[in-house]
Amino acid sequence: MDRQDFVALLAGVAVAGAFPLPARASADLREGATLSQADLFDALPDARPGLWLRYIMGFGVQYQKQIGFGVEQTPLATRYFIETQVGMPGGSCNPNSVKKAYLKTRSFGSLIEVYGIEAYVARNNNMLLYDQDSTPLLLLDSRHLYADSDCTLAAVGSELVDVPGHPVKQSEGSISVAKDASAATRCAARFSTSGLREFKVWRADSLPLGVAKIEARVDGMGTFALALDSYGTDFRSNIAESLDAVRAEQTS
Repeated sequence: MDRQDFVALLAGVAVAGAFPLPARASADLREGATLSQADLFDALPDARPGLWLRYIMGFGVQYQKQIGFGVEQTPLATRYFIETQVGMPGGSCNPNSVKKAYLKTRSFGSLIEVYGIEAYVARNNNMLLYDQDSTPLLLLDSRHLYADSDCTLAAVGSELVDVPGHPVKQSEGSISVAKDASAATRCAARFSTSGLREFKVWRADSLPLGVAKIEARVDGMGTFALALDSYGTDFRSNIAESLDAVRAEQTS
């Protein structure tokens, strides 16, 4: 890497203190309330640089998805990015699935956030692929899980949910984390429009991003499920080259 294009990855360094972040003013999460989908995630801790999480998720056939949050500094810019990769549950993520999304903003949001993107960089074996595509980043992967219309909060209640008992170190291999029963608040929302019919979130402020699990029902697609499998605060990007360096290589 060119010394003049040194990248300071602040992913792990910027993590200070334990979760959660200070709470914001909360939405009115009571039965019968009319809310936006984003309100179901209101006042939960946002992501911060250095955080990584692995979820088991999908419609029917499930897969493992790792999400990492970082900051990249070069002499030209400071950029926030989110890096994802996928694999089979219980195993390692596929290194050829690594994709780094550079955000248009200098902030991270909730699990339901729709992120505007400056560019993507992906790894394919020893090659880096630069993509100027500005398609928004959806951490839940399927656009069918995102609603533009309001919903009605049909039920709110406390439940015990199995969640990772502690953070672990980031690893490319499989990560086995013992689960403990922990209290969560289940918020079940219903939509009157076609497509997304029901969306349930198990909220737990003690967890990163504040979500223990999600279930959703979509017309013609069956049931979507997501559960937190492991997490940590020592995220390091699997793509060392900066966006500036990749762009320079593409145009040289």
